[in-house]
Amino acid sequence: KKGGVKTKSSMMKMIVINYFQFTYMIAGMNVPWPPILEMVFGVQGAISTIGEQLLDPSCELTHLPAADVLYAKQIMYVLAVPLLLGACRFYWKARAWYRNTNFYDRGPRKSEPSFSDYNVACGIFLVYLGYPTLCRQAVRLLICKRVGNGLFLAADLQEVCFTGRHLVYIFACAVPQICLYVVGIPLAALYKLRRVRNKIRTKSRRVQSLYMLRYGM
Repeated sequence: KKGGVKTKSSMMKMIVINYFQFTYMIAGMNVPWPPILEMVFGVQGAISTIGEQLLDPSCELTHLPAADVLYAKQIMYVLAVPLLLGACRFYWKARAWYRNTNFYDRGPRKSEPSFSDYNVACGIFLVYLGYPTLCRQAVRLLICKRVGNGLFLAADLQEVCFTGRHLVYIFACAVPQICLYVVGIPLAALYKLRRVRNKIRTKSRRVQSLYMLRYGM
């Protein structure tokens, strides 16, 4: 609604959300946190991240082996970003169709936010909220415990690590998640921001605010 204008209060909220997301990722480390800290981390994750604090499918799949549930969730997280962005684009396309407006139309003066601008801002916001969860889930398959002379998956100690289907899922899910999401999202954001910075230097203040609406997050 602000059309890309950033206020001091909105930036303060961003700092708080960043802090909550950072502590949420710390909570995933292999550390025996005290129960009170685990509760704090859980609350912070629920209000700052799209994650499993609000909805965990494992609760309804207790009849399946834990390894099977983890593999299914990994496939879901690999597809999470394309599905989120696709749903976001479908919503704003539908809004444009309902209002009989061109998806890219910025008004007669080319200075009003288009549905395309809202779509980009919405997609970035969803990916931003989901990024800590994507980071944690990307390495879930790599967390193994040594039992005797073997390594077993921490989520299911009956699943041997780095052999058979576990190795297949590492290359099919864990490696793409680390490359595309954990490393790829920040690099893509940095590349896009550098291009936008060079593009808007000669633009009017109103056009600059449209870019802030898109990429301010």
